[in-house]
Amino acid sequence: MNELDQYFTFKCEKGLAKRGLADLPDYRKRLQFEIDTILRMGYPGYFLIVQDFINWAKNNNIYVGPGRGSAAGALVSYCLGITNLDPIRWNLLFERFLNPDRMGQPDYESALPKAIDNTNLTTDELLDILESGGNDDARLQDIKDLSGVQ
Repeated sequence: MNELDQYFTFKCEKGLAKRGLADLPDYRKRLQFEIDTILRMGYPGYFLIVQDFINWAKNNNIYVGPGRGSAAGALVSYCLGITNLDPIRWNLLFERFLNPDRMGQPDYESALPKAIDNTNLTTDELLDILESGGNDDARLQDIKDLSGVQ
């Protein structure tokens, strides 16, 4: 397991504990399945970058809803604070968001509904904002370098 995978796994497990769910076997099993799937498909960097965008928006008083579309079915999203819906409580399926049997990029359907559009910021300006402090534990550039994002 490389550093990015380890960091992603750490953040997910930390989030599960923060939500008070780490001692529940159903949650641990589901989280492990989702982490394994995301690592196998090569998307941990994507999830960490989306988390950065969400954190930046919340820290800058930009409304971010509780979650929408199939992304709300991912316990990983809930643990990382990308969504605020417990998918197990609401019987939501991870496989509708990211199915290990079909190759396809996960899509948060504009995880910041209209928030990015409302800021009138360019992609470069958003990346500059994230690089200057949008990430809570590691620099965005480290995540981008490790995940191969340009």
